[in-house]
Amino acid sequence: MGGTIGRKFWGIGTGRPDIDQPLGGGISWGSLVLVEGAHATGKTVLGQHLAWDALRQGAAVAYYSAEDPSPSLLSRSAALGLDMLDYFLLDRLRIYPLRRDNTAPPQEALDQLLRHISNLPSEFRLVVVDSLGGVTPRLPRAALAQLLAQCLQLCADGRIVALSPAPNPALRDLLWPLPADCVWLRLSLATVTAGKVFRRLEMAQPGQHPEWLPPSVIFDVEPNLGIRVVPLRQCQA
Repeated sequence: MGGTIGRKFWGIGTGRPDIDQPLGGGISWGSLVLVEGAHATGKTVLGQHLAWDALRQGAAVAYYSAEDPSPSLLSRSAALGLDMLDYFLLDRLRIYPLRRDNTAPPQEALDQLLRHISNLPSEFRLVVVDSLGGVTPRLPRAALAQLLAQCLQLCADGRIVALSPAPNPALRDLLWPLPADCVWLRLSLATVTAGKVFRRLEMAQPGQHPEWLPPSVIFDVEPNLGIRVVPLRQCQA
């Protein structure tokens, strides 16, 4: 798995073996990562873990946030045991706000975001977009296909782009089979047990049909720890 300082690694991970191992040990550089899920399913926490691992390996990170300004995102990350303040102060982590401009056409706002990403310095090897709904609502099929193609082009220079699009049934048609440089992560709320809500993460890798995902991973989010993988028996009623 990724996240070890000073170790040569072909990609990044979450730092949680139960999540990284089904992905072959992590996510390779040059990959497009689609993070799909409704509000409060864990997309931001997952993005924070990926950013933390990339930073610890020496890569710079650009984090586009639709919900949190810089101080809030940094404080929330620190509360999970992912203290990224020093990286932020050293300009190894840049946090950009995503705001929807209702006066601009959605395609124009999307093009502006993609241009901004393409103009980042080359050392910013991980780009997290959390989430695309902060820029534009659900995209029509043609625009979504164009977005995926453009993001794959951004990954061609060795970057990882982790993108959270609005839930869209067209994703399943466009991503069959998954291309070799794409990983699809789908988040949802898991079984409620004794008043406890867990998150479920399903993962599809290249060559798989997105409708046939491997067995899911159940996790919780805890202070000073972040993601904690939960044995399946603990979240069954």
